[in-house]
Amino acid sequence: MAAFGVGHFNGFFMANRAARTDAKLTAVIKVMEDHRADIMGFTPSMQDFYEYFSINFAIMMMTLSFLTFVAYRLGKKSSIGPRAVIGALSMVNLVGMLFLFGSSIAYGIPQGIIACGMIIVLLVSCILSAWLTKPGVVTA
Repeated sequence: MAAFGVGHFNGFFMANRAARTDAKLTAVIKVMEDHRADIMGFTPSMQDFYEYFSINFAIMMMTLSFLTFVAYRLGKKSSIGPRAVIGALSMVNLVGMLFLFGSSIAYGIPQGIIACGMIIVLLVSCILSAWLTKPGVVTA
């Protein structure tokens, strides 16, 4: 999950760099900056939404990775064990990914469908590992 977050964060900056040299991309960004929507008294541009969600998705992915690592370390020291903690945390993360996956399908965003699909597979494998493995069989 951290790799997806870092990749998404890096892609955001690569797109900003490309916008300085690609005339067509610059024109698209100009149109996005010019189009504004009235939302609850604010009038953000479509470019504001693009940048906001791009950065926040990357931060969310890296934060979830960090929380998973922390939960694993805490679970390793507790009586319930790290697998149970990872399974529970993966279940929570899975719900969030299913929402992102659904919105990616609804808006027809192939990168979101692929990325969320891969993360969902990873989370399901963590959940199945926690449920199907007997406690104490494998220690990390």
